[in-house]
Amino acid sequence: GRLSPVKNQAMLLHVHARFLEHYPNAHLSLAGDGPESDKLKALARQLGLTDQVSFLGYRSDIAELMRTFDWFCLTSLSEGLPLVAIEAMASARPVVSTAVGGLPEIVIDGRTGFLAQSEDVDGMLARWLQLAGSGDELATMGINARQLAQEHYGLGRMTDEYEALYY
Repeated sequence: GRLSPVKNQAMLLHVHARFLEHYPNAHLSLAGDGPESDKLKALARQLGLTDQVSFLGYRSDIAELMRTFDWFCLTSLSEGLPLVAIEAMASARPVVSTAVGGLPEIVIDGRTGFLAQSEDVDGMLARWLQLAGSGDELATMGINARQLAQEHYGLGRMTDEYEALYY
């Protein structure tokens, strides 16, 4: 992702710092680069997260990377319909995100992931804790997320819609 103020990855770091109080072996990976990179790395150091956060930089292997995550999180202040959330869902990963832009259309709260209000660290933390302690719920949400991604954003659906438009 783009490390920029609108993506609000600072919130992600604050949530992770509090999550570690419950799950001290948890690890957060941030893929991407951008103007906030240095500020976010400094914040991670300030919060004592140096060993619990990886800044991966730009990655071209997002599909492979997604499969290593338990869930995917977006803390954006504003979004359209982010492709990366659909990629996470296609990888059978629940999405935990702020309820901004088009995200509530794909993140069906409690079914394909969870939503929290923008800048609500407590709400986001509660969702992480719920997923971390769920086991079966995490797996079920991942399956539901993959199904939604395939049904609504898969190649077959796109092809059908193009055919309907032109024929």
